[in-house]
Parts: sequence; C-alpha cells; structure tokens
Amino acid sequence: MNTLDLSVKTDFQSSRTKLNVKILTVNRSQKTKKFNRYFKTDTACFSFLMDCKWKDGFKCRKCGGTTPCKGKKWHHKRCTKCGYDESATAGTLFHKLKFPILKAFKICYQLTVNEEGCSSYQISREFKISQETAWYFKRKVQQAMGRFETESIFQGSNGKIFARSKHHLKKNCLNEAKIEVKTILDYFVDDDSKLISSKIRSIRPRNIKPSKLIKDGFSKNLHRRALGNLWLKRFGIGKTNYKKGLLEFKNKMVYLIKRTHHHISCKHLFFYCSEYNFRTNNKNSKKKRFHQCLSAMVIHPWLPYKLIRAT
Repeated sequence: MNTLDLSVKTDFQSSRTKLNVKILTVNRSQKTKKFNRYFKTDTACFSFLMDCKWKDGFKCRKCGGTTPCKGKKWHHKRCTKCGYDESATAGTLFHKLKFPILKAFKICYQLTVNEEGCSSYQISREFKISQETAWYFKRKVQQAMGRFETESIFQGSNGKIFARSKHHLKKNCLNEAKIEVKTILDYFVDDDSKLISSKIRSIRPRNIKPSKLIKDGFSKNLHRRALGNLWLKRFGIGKTNYKKGLLEFKNKMVYLIKRTHHHISCKHLFFYCSEYNFRTNNKNSKKKRFHQCLSAMVIHPWLPYKLIRAT
C-alpha cells in the first residue's frame, strides 16, 4: 500500500514537471518571435545604436570634432581631426560586452517585458553566460531604469529620451547605492483611484556619517536572502494621497522581488525597486518601455564593474 502511494506521487510530480517545462518553452518561443520583429541580427542592433547615438550628428569624444569618416568596421566612425576611431557601443552601457550584442538586446527585452523580471541566475542559465557577468549586465540595465526615477534621464513630450550632461550623470550615477541611503516609495492616484504616478526616491539620514568603501566586495550584513525581511528596513513609504493603494503597491513590489531573486543587497535596493517601478509606469506598452530602456543605456555613460560593485 505504501509502495502504491509513493508511485502515484512520483508520477504526479513528474507529469507536473513536464507540464511546467512545456509551458515555459511555449512562453519563451512566443517572446522570441516578438523580439525578432524588432531585432533579428547583430547588424540590426548596431544600426539601432548608431541611429540613437549619432542622431544629432557625430561628435568626437576626444577632441570634439564633427567630421567623421569610415572607421575600422562598418559600425565605427573615425574622426578626421584627431584620428580617433569610435564604435557605436563606446561610452555607453553596452561598452566592453563579453557576449554578442544581440544577446544583450535579448536580455534587455526579457527584463523590460517580463512583469516579474529575471534574476541573474535565470539569465545565466537561459543565455549561457556566467552568473557574475549576468549580474553585472542586469545591474547596468537597472542603472538605466533608475535614471528615470531621478530625472537625470527623462522622456520629452515628443517621445525622445533626454539626459543632462554626461559629466553630471557620471558624477552622481551611483549616489543611491551608498550604504546609508534609504529607498522611499511615493504613490499618487486620481479621483477614480487610478494610478497617476509612482516614484522611487532615496534619502540619506543626516545623523549617519558617510561610510567607508567595502574592500572585499559585498558585506554579509548587507547581502541578504530575498525571502527574509531584514532588507526591508531600507525600504519605506513616503508621500501619498491614498494610503491603502500605497501599501498594496509596496506589498506587490516586495512580493515580486522575493519571487524572482534569491539574494538582494540593501545598497542596491533602489535599483531593484526602480526596475519594477519602470515596468509599472509603462505597463500599457511593452514595446515603448523596451525602446526607452535601450535609449537610456545609450545615453548613460559606461560604468566599470569595480565602480558598480564598490559603491
């Protein structure tokens, strides 16, 4: 009798596993088909970067020259004044990629289209890259999404993405990632209780002195398991005209973060919340938020791995 019960459980579990795998493969294939409508090859990706980066004309990053000629490759431009050869990815968050540009665009598409997001472990398994490389690139995508929260990068009335000077962006690019910063959620609705805007911002308490940089990577006190609640001490609620909606929105965001990620760092909490808020503010148009994210990554200056991890 016991043997019979055990076999039934085993058969049920195996069939359930097969069903889940089948559903996942169908969803991924559908998303791949939708992505292929925009970008099919590396050539299409580089063409988009060239149009986005040099839409207002070429300007040399070294001398400021405005007259280019043909570079080493078709997606490069060489300054005729100083001879500097510049690629379409130079000075952007796509600079020095360790995998093909088409794969990077697919990761951006997954992070912007999936309502629950993707963890670095999921990206590592699906795209066959190391978990550390997946985390680094995902963190850069979050950096671009977080700029919309601080209005360093914003969308104009004509739909184009604008930014302040790159010097200003580079100087303040990781202020929200300081250890003593707390992430705050603002939530506003109209008279019909429909969401007008939700905003993620960061505050720094006055009574806490700036902390020193961590030499050996993440601190154990900051790097928490996502299923726990210790990291929530850095996540508070702020201004609102609808308290119930604010609490529901916060609980939903926390639920999605816990469901997707294995670990979460308190000092990078601002960018995890910005990622989910970015998708919420552009919930009606997945194509729009995908192109917004790509445009922001082109405008934003390149961030080395040590800078992202150390601050």
